[in-house]
Amino acid sequence: MRIAKPEFEAMLREGIAHRSDGPWASPLHLLLKKTEGWQPCGDYHALNARTIPDRYPVHNTHYFAHRIYSCHVFSVLDLVKAYTHIIVNLHDAPKTAIITPFCLFDFPFMSFGLRNDGLAFQSFIDEVVHGIDFCFVYLDDILVFSRNADEHHAHLRLLYQRLDNHGLLVNVPKSTLGISIVIFLGHEVSSEGTRHLPQRITNLQNYPQPTTAKDVHRFLGTQNFYRPFLPHAAD
Repeated sequence: MRIAKPEFEAMLREGIAHRSDGPWASPLHLLLKKTEGWQPCGDYHALNARTIPDRYPVHNTHYFAHRIYSCHVFSVLDLVKAYTHIIVNLHDAPKTAIITPFCLFDFPFMSFGLRNDGLAFQSFIDEVVHGIDFCFVYLDDILVFSRNADEHHAHLRLLYQRLDNHGLLVNVPKSTLGISIVIFLGHEVSSEGTRHLPQRITNLQNYPQPTTAKDVHRFLGTQNFYRPFLPHAAD
């Protein structure tokens, strides 16, 4: 709780969370962040089971490979609190409530862990970058690719302006800017195309034998992600 309380206090100050007195409550869950620290969120299993699934398509990560042909300069952008740009219906906000030992909190913006969080944001960000053909967006990860440095600077300026017009901020310290090789969604991206990270394939090959349905689902999802780089994957 000493981890969660300061995070909730910060979210209250920023208006990302509100104190709630509604009838809904999901358990508190702590998620390890990609960089460091923990992110409190809700264990929304019960709520998600009653939520109508969104059918908006998430982009296939292998579709951008042909688009980077002849490109030599790349950037990967990280967005600041991206999902907070998705506003939750006022009448549905109480359903997002998380119960903690110190208070009940709900969220006026999309909260991580809700069934349609990623799809809602994908739809939003696709509108933001509509018509821009020098970037590929997968949820809140943005890959920018250009033929040379001058073109890349122009591309970044245009993209930054588009993001700014929609209130989106780039987390520069967590972004990778203007280099020849970047890591994007578990792949190495360069002018030679995309290739898997050897350690990821080694981890997959050494994956412990699944013992539950959830383990099988997780393994198959990981295998499908790297299928193009796995000879005889169907075997």
